[in-house]
Amino acid sequence: MLLVLIITSAGFILGMSYLSVASVQIQVSQNYQTLARARYIAESGLEHALYVLRFSPEDFESPLGPFYVDGASDSYTIGAQEDSETPGLYTLTSTAMVGSVSRTSSITAFRSDNKKVSTSYGVVVDTVLAIMPTTLTVNGNVHINGQLLNMAVINGGASGTDGISDPLHRITGSIIGDAEEVSLPDIEVEDYIEYTIGRSNYEAEEFTDIDFEQNNPLANGNAVTPSNVGGVVYLRPSSGNTVKLHTNLNFTGTLIIDGNVELYGDNITLTAVDGFPAIVATGAIRVTDLARNVTINGAVVTNLGVIPWGSTSQSSTTVNGAVISNMSGYASQLGGAHVLNYDEDIVKLYDFSVEPGSSMPVVTVQTWND
Repeated sequence: MLLVLIITSAGFILGMSYLSVASVQIQVSQNYQTLARARYIAESGLEHALYVLRFSPEDFESPLGPFYVDGASDSYTIGAQEDSETPGLYTLTSTAMVGSVSRTSSITAFRSDNKKVSTSYGVVVDTVLAIMPTTLTVNGNVHINGQLLNMAVINGGASGTDGISDPLHRITGSIIGDAEEVSLPDIEVEDYIEYTIGRSNYEAEEFTDIDFEQNNPLANGNAVTPSNVGGVVYLRPSSGNTVKLHTNLNFTGTLIIDGNVELYGDNITLTAVDGFPAIVATGAIRVTDLARNVTINGAVVTNLGVIPWGSTSQSSTTVNGAVISNMSGYASQLGGAHVLNYDEDIVKLYDFSVEPGSSMPVVTVQTWND
């Protein structure tokens, strides 16, 4: 009887332990399912928030919701906060409630009403005849709305509407001599004097001197301000139509000019803000013999192209982006050593010729925070 009692007691204890463990496992499983459901509902709320941000961001003056799911009591609430320093950059949040369980997810996203234009070519020129110099290396494709006589190293393809001649056999990619005409991006100086991004208006700074030097108040990133997020500087020299860039100039933003930009020193670095070109000039980019170790990070839009100004045998420039020109592109007489590295991301530019709101707003997710 004692043995039976012991065995029965042991069985009862083991049974109760098993039931307790099973109960805990069921509760853990239910909690996991609840948390998973809350997570998915919160992420669904972020998709809703992206839609609202794209079409009616003004609705986010206060949190929206709760929105109920499938007629049940489960719900989510969404909200958005615009970054104080970067217009168009938002942090979106979505908080889900499943029973007593709350789950919040967030993302950062960039909203733009502005259409962007781009080019698939490192050098694109609209001219009757373009002669690429032997001193140039292009890492990317080249297109001429006309005829191309190539002496440069082109690590990519070349196309032209009226034929291509490559006597030194320096084009590594495909050669198309009867290509269709390519439209150049519609980029004008006037577009950048006053410009709009999203729902905010901005204005370029003016520079009226002839010499742009390293100690200028607009150098070293200082042109980029809350009222001028592109760092656009309108060059309006007090005499003539040319501004000289001097030694050790470090500039972030966009230089625009009804005239010429002259590279008149060494160790010059120009870096465009995302969505903006580095230079827009109705004249030329003049390269002097002093222009050594010049780096331009961004698209260069120049009516008359990149041309020599005096002797240029010692000059050296690198453009990371693209050169867009209505005339020569890189002039055939250009001496020294010059490199163009096509960068697809850098040459995606805001099209300020299109009125904001006339194109579909674009929302791009930057980061997803679980």
